[in-house]
Amino acid sequence: MPTLVQNSIRELTSRYIDSEQYRTALSSTDGLLKELKQFDDKIILTEVYMLESRAAHAIQNMPRAKVSLHLNRVVYKADCVDRIDKCSNYRQFHLLSSITPSFSRPAVRSNQRR
Repeated sequence: MPTLVQNSIRELTSRYIDSEQYRTALSSTDGLLKELKQFDDKIILTEVYMLESRAAHAIQNMPRAKVSLHLNRVVYKADCVDRIDKCSNYRQFHLLSSITPSFSRPAVRSNQRR
C-alpha cells in the first residue's frame, strides 16, 4: 500500500500537469515510479504511467510517451490477469455447481407434424 507521501507526490504531479509544468511533472514521476513498483499496487501504478505519458506528450517527447503508454497497458493487463486468476476457481466452482444435467426431452406438441 502506497504511503501518504507517495499519494501526495502523485497528486502534486497531477497538479503540475494541470498548471502546464510538464518537466517538473516528469521529474517527479521518475522517483515515484521506482517506489511504486515495490508495492505491487497496479492501479496507482497505471495512474502514474498515464500522468507520465501526458507530460511527455505535452513536451513532444514521443518515445517516452509511447513507452509510458505501453507500460501502462502491460501493468493494466497484468492486474486483470491477477484478478481473473483469483476469481477463476470461485467462478468455476459456481458455474459447475449451477449446471444440472437435464436428460428430459422437450415436450412434443400433438399438432406438430414430423
